[in-house]
Amino acid sequence: MFFRRNEGFRYSFQQPIPCIFNIRKIDQMPYNSDLCHGQIIDISPNGLKLMTMINLMILDKKIEIEIQFSIEDQAFEIPARVVWQQKSIQKNYFNYGIQFINAQHISKKIIEALKIHTRKVASREKSK
Repeated sequence: MFFRRNEGFRYSFQQPIPCIFNIRKIDQMPYNSDLCHGQIIDISPNGLKLMTMINLMILDKKIEIEIQFSIEDQAFEIPARVVWQQKSIQKNYFNYGIQFINAQHISKKIIEALKIHTRKVASREKSK
C-alpha cells in the first residue's frame, strides 16, 4: 500500500465532503463508467482519501478517474489515479488513495478553498 504522508499538509474534514466520480481508464484503455458517489475524508494539494461503497478491485490494475466536488462553493473537476485501496472500518465501504494528475494547476485553488473552509469552521466553533 502506498501512503504519501510526507506532503506539506493534509486536511481532514470534520464532516466528509460529498463527491461524484467516474472511471475514465483501466490499464490505459479508455473506459466510461456511470457516475459513482463517494465522500472525501481528507485532502492535500496533490490528492485525497476517498470513501465509497464501490469496490474497484484495483489489485494490479491502473485506474484513472475524474472526480468532482466542491469546497465552499469552489467547484473542482480533477483527473486522478487510484494508488491504493483498503477496506473501510465502516461496513460495506472502501477507502482509496487518489493522486491528482497534473496537480500543479489545481493545487493553489485547493489551498485557497481550504483556507476559506477552515475560517468558516473556526468561526462556527467560536459561535458555539
